[in-house]
Amino acid sequence: RKNIDRIIMSSEDERFDGMFMNMAGQVRGIDPLLDTFFGFLRRKTDFFQGPPSSSSGGASPTNGAKVKVLEAFERQRTKAVEQREKERKARDDKKKRDEKKKKEKEAKLKAAAEKEELERKKKSQDSGVVEMGQDGFDLDDLPDPSPTDPAPLAPSPPPLRL
Repeated sequence: RKNIDRIIMSSEDERFDGMFMNMAGQVRGIDPLLDTFFGFLRRKTDFFQGPPSSSSGGASPTNGAKVKVLEAFERQRTKAVEQREKERKARDDKKKRDEKKKKEKEAKLKAAAEKEELERKKKSQDSGVVEMGQDGFDLDDLPDPSPTDPAPLAPSPPPLRL
């Protein structure tokens, strides 16, 4: 288990990224890079033959190599899927936050506009002046001219005699 943990940890190591990018650029692509890598393993290691003292018990040494390659591939594929999912979730969360902020901002603007409109109407009612709004003159907001609450009339002054 320690050996697998070391392999997994080393797969996260980015110190070889520059070297691999340089190699990929020189061989012009991923397929040639893989061929170069497996060629290195074929020429300089026992990767395809298996260790000299191994008894494969009827299994081909190349099957062991395939298993190791597929295990490494699957570890990296799983990490790639997890990373993509994290990035998608982060984008979705950011989008939700942005939409929430936008709605809050719109609600504040609407509330401020409504408050301003109420203040304008109150002011125009208090002054008895009818102001023209965006839709023209709005006489609906004026007090009813028919006296529902008649104010007591002051007695008329007596006529002047000369």
